[in-house]
Amino acid sequence: MPQANALPTTDRRTFLGRIAGVSALTTIGVTHASLARGQAEDAELISLCRKFDALEDEFLSYFSGGVNHIEDDEERDLYIEPLHWRQATLLDRICELKATTVTGLVTRLRVLARLNKDASGISGPVYWDERMLHAVLRDATEITI
Repeated sequence: MPQANALPTTDRRTFLGRIAGVSALTTIGVTHASLARGQAEDAELISLCRKFDALEDEFLSYFSGGVNHIEDDEERDLYIEPLHWRQATLLDRICELKATTVTGLVTRLRVLARLNKDASGISGPVYWDERMLHAVLRDATEITI
């Protein structure tokens, strides 16, 4: 006679399959939560980096090939100096903040890569630390976050 309180039985394959499914769903949930938390935790840093990049776009637009190109250096300076000082203020805060997530760190590295025009030339620099920095900056510009 079957016992009333008997636990349902499953074979080993079904049991392991269920564990793998729960594990995958948990990992997806944790990853999604981490990305959302990362953007929230580093929201100020990410926002400042985006503003800095927008100012850099505008700054560069005043040089040869840009939509706002001004040939005369003195006249151009009238437009780019205020941009420079706004960027300096943003940079001060960007450097004060500590990145607490991968998203924040990569966003900051992308700003650095943009300012370091030779970031893609990892074989060029002679010093090992420069080569490593160039490799990190290259990776930061290409990684998906």
